[in-house]
Amino acid sequence: MGMNVGGGGRGGRGQDAVSDINITPLVDVMLVLLIIFMVTAPQIHHGTDVPTPDTKEDNVKTPPKEEEKATLNVDLSGMIQLRNQKIPLDKLEEILKQDKELQKASELFIKAHPDLYYGKIMTIIGTARRSGIKKVGLVVVPEYVALPAQPKQ
Repeated sequence: MGMNVGGGGRGGRGQDAVSDINITPLVDVMLVLLIIFMVTAPQIHHGTDVPTPDTKEDNVKTPPKEEEKATLNVDLSGMIQLRNQKIPLDKLEEILKQDKELQKASELFIKAHPDLYYGKIMTIIGTARRSGIKKVGLVVVPEYVALPAQPKQ
């Protein structure tokens, strides 16, 4: 195989400059990049596997009454209840800060409907942390039980 590289003598009379693009190096680089991506693509993880707790009836332990912890119930509509009292989200931080028993324990459990939007739960967790609660836990219920009926006031 021959290759025309231009030039060729004094002054290059009768020969024009070569204006062709040499594609061979470009193809070589592209093939090397293709091989690199083919090797590394299967090793890339797009998420993190999070093990979920086992919720079979025989594994669920109900705490005794004296160990009942403060539980924040959130239903599918986003209504928040603490000790059978409805709380709007914008007042949650203030109410949690004023609750002496909760501040002393510095522990809160959240029991939310399984179909509730994840962002809503994260907002509630963030609000609880800002109010001074150091431990926030999520309650896993085998079968979601609806919130207890509110006493009429």
